[in-house]
Amino acid sequence: MNKNKYSGGGGFPNEFVPDEEKATYEYGLRVGQAIESEWFSREHGNSLYGEVRSEYLSRRLYARGKQPVEKYKNEIAINGDLSYLNLDWTPVPIIPKFVDIVVNGISNRLFNVSVEAVDKISSTEREMFRREMEADMMAAPVLDIIKDATGVDAYNFSEEERAQTPEELNLYMQLKYKQGVEIAQETGITTLLEINNYDETKRRLDEDNVVLGISALKHSFNPHEGVKVDYVDPINLVYSQTEDPNFRDCHYFGEVKSVHVGEIKKINPGLTQEEIEEIAKLAGRHDGYKSTINLQTNSGLDKSNVTLLYFCYKTDKEIVYKVKSTVNGGEKALKKGSEFNPPASENARFKKVARRIDVWYEGVMVLGTNKLLKWELMQNMVRPKSAFQSSLPPYLVSAIKMDKGHIDSLVKRMIPFADQIQLVHLKLQQ
Repeated sequence: MNKNKYSGGGGFPNEFVPDEEKATYEYGLRVGQAIESEWFSREHGNSLYGEVRSEYLSRRLYARGKQPVEKYKNEIAINGDLSYLNLDWTPVPIIPKFVDIVVNGISNRLFNVSVEAVDKISSTEREMFRREMEADMMAAPVLDIIKDATGVDAYNFSEEERAQTPEELNLYMQLKYKQGVEIAQETGITTLLEINNYDETKRRLDEDNVVLGISALKHSFNPHEGVKVDYVDPINLVYSQTEDPNFRDCHYFGEVKSVHVGEIKKINPGLTQEEIEEIAKLAGRHDGYKSTINLQTNSGLDKSNVTLLYFCYKTDKEIVYKVKSTVNGGEKALKKGSEFNPPASENARFKKVARRIDVWYEGVMVLGTNKLLKWELMQNMVRPKSAFQSSLPPYLVSAIKMDKGHIDSLVKRMIPFADQIQLVHLKLQQ
């Protein structure tokens, strides 16, 4: 790989290369290596990823009432000697109670999906329905006389549905009136939430906000599974530097996963058996990312597993159109590649129109190696209607208590008090 060709500021590749080069594996490998150097470099001892992971794991241990007791032993020990102490070192579960109360309070703020059609046809139909009910309400005395005299019911609505006052009419339109298209949309959204286990995912996000101070999820769409919303553990999350609590200005996101070697073939079916074995050997010998495994075990990296970095990178792409003049005096636009270059002639019946839009590339890299398993332009990117040139990232992250890159949480602020209560508890035993 020509490093000078793709090198840019901060270790990331140059943003001003042609779009064709951005789609190459060499460019994607350079992006993956830049992310790896930012989060997993051990030049100063511990890596940034390891420090953040260790902090988050510590907060979760306190939130479960299972924090380590070595710090308490150092406070109670007499010149480092614990032989004269017969104490119960089990932590007092102070923080778990408050975490459960706060998380349950957030999760209980339930809502129902409500859809209101705003298109012209639906608005006209809603207005006609309201006028018919107002007509029944205003003409009720006359229609009652007609019904008593002739036995003919001239009302548009039954007696049970009719509103008697303008206030009742407003409530009826807000609470009961629903068009078929609105019911269909509500049913579709509710079904989508149920398929993605929305209640369970939301509770996990609420707990992460309380315990860690940060929550994340990933959304995607494919023709086979439809819309997918997956929970992302913040412990495994990497992202570019930001001070935005909603991470809207990040230009890359990533997620570390430990997968079985057999999953590599599914990510890149073009790999041969020899290449997969080579990747497994390189990843198995590498011990620079022990912080990526669960700290509950001390067995080291599993030889049958490899640590992958799933990442996405934001850049821009030129969209080119060929605008051709028709014989009727109109114009017709055809999408072309970036290499399209029409002749600069006054007699030419077509011209080039281009614009640049934000796009996201996604890739998969084997940590500890120079192997890139996947690098391609994301499909079905979400774009706001008001700013079509922008593109939302596949990862949605929120950290409300962020200050200059430092993420605070409720549990973190409670840790000093929990330590003091535990020390008082041990002093009482002593």
